[in-house]
This record gives sequence, structure tokens and C-alpha cells, in this order.
Amino acid sequence: MFQKITDYENDTREKFNKHKNYFEFSYEDLSDDKQGFMNDLFEKLFLKRHFVSTVMKKQNPEQLNTLVENYDKLKVYFKDTKWSYLFNE
Repeated sequence: MFQKITDYENDTREKFNKHKNYFEFSYEDLSDDKQGFMNDLFEKLFLKRHFVSTVMKKQNPEQLNTLVENYDKLKVYFKDTKWSYLFNE
């Protein structure tokens, strides 16, 4: 499954990264530093910075190892793969 997602991401990058306003980000970028992320986005879109707010909250603020029942097994399984970073908390 990780490979399919990686392939999809790479295909999307290849299709869109030639656009001058290409801007790639992740959910974590937005949730970790919402205002900083939005300031970067405003700058890339040539917009004036302004304060942003939301009533939305991160659905699962817990660590993955408490949310995924077989987290330890998955961490061992993916230890020496390119996806091992997904298990670094």
C-alpha cells in the first residue's frame, strides 16, 4: 500500500511540479504550524499575510503507537525500508 501511495505522489509531482506556482505540503505542515504554513502560502500566492483561525481540531492528537494496535510489529517490519521514517515519533 505504501508503494502505491508513493507512486501516486511521484506521479502527481511529475505532472504538476513544472507549474510556476507548484506548492507541495502535507497535513502535518498545516496542523503543526498553521499560521506559519499559511504565511508561506500567502507569500507564494502573492497575498498579504493575515491571521487565520479555525474551530477544527486534529482528530487524533495521540501518538500513533497508541492508536495502531500492531504498531510495534509494523515498526519492526518496515525497519530497513524507505518507509521506516513513518514510525519515528
